[in-house]
Amino acid sequence: MANSNTMPLRGDRSAPTFDPARPRELKRYFADLDYLFKDCNITNEEIKIASATRYVDFDTAELWETLPEFSAAEPKFANFKKAVLLLYPEAADSD
Repeated sequence: MANSNTMPLRGDRSAPTFDPARPRELKRYFADLDYLFKDCNITNEEIKIASATRYVDFDTAELWETLPEFSAAEPKFANFKKAVLLLYPEAADSD
């Protein structure tokens, strides 16, 4: 039987969230996304990247969408995630 789970809508209480005022939680945001990708059988790299910007506020999405990794010819979510983490040095403190 196919998995019928879908990604939650933005603003849904089950949607992952990231507050740029709390950068130490960025890794948790990406971990939540990774969990959803597995649960919803999402393997397409472009969809993963688009999903990452879907759940953040408008200004954060705009910033992340300026990264070359967002619009790469051969997108890789891991590369995008790494580029985003570099924008928030405080996120490294969450290890």
